[in-house]
Amino acid sequence: MFQYDLDTGLRLERLLSSGGNPMHEHDTMSPWRRFWERGGWWKALVLVLVYYGLYQLAALLVSFIFAGVRLVPGSAVYVVVGTGLPILIGGVLLLVFAWSIGWLRELFGRQAIRGRGWMWIAITVVLFTNVLRFLTLDYAKADVAMNRPRFCAASMRVPSPVGMAC
Repeated sequence: MFQYDLDTGLRLERLLSSGGNPMHEHDTMSPWRRFWERGGWWKALVLVLVYYGLYQLAALLVSFIFAGVRLVPGSAVYVVVGTGLPILIGGVLLLVFAWSIGWLRELFGRQAIRGRGWMWIAITVVLFTNVLRFLTLDYAKADVAMNRPRFCAASMRVPSPVGMAC
């Protein structure tokens, strides 16, 4: 397991338990990992810009792949393909990045600084309100409302692009 210096937040790897010298840790890392381990605000900015660019390219790729499919705006398939799939691809990109520099264990493993019980209040309140909203939804009425298009082209006196009547 990793040990942490709580005062400075610097990570000491397993070298302490194996008898290795933590001062020579940077000598065994790849240049890619060493670059990202050093940190810096400009590296974070570069990461955000590259991620945003790849995320937008993923959205364009998804729209290109599903160009021939007739998607009705507001339908479940439209939301999954237009919103969910690019977010999923972006999440996979972030996981691949974290894996490439060896941060997966640190990100998803036990954290050295433990939170207190009161910190769970906000998460509990948000989860509770969402569960109540889910349980109190009248699905019979919602089904009709969800299948009706929100924008009616006939009300604007222009032909509907998908041929739906309002």
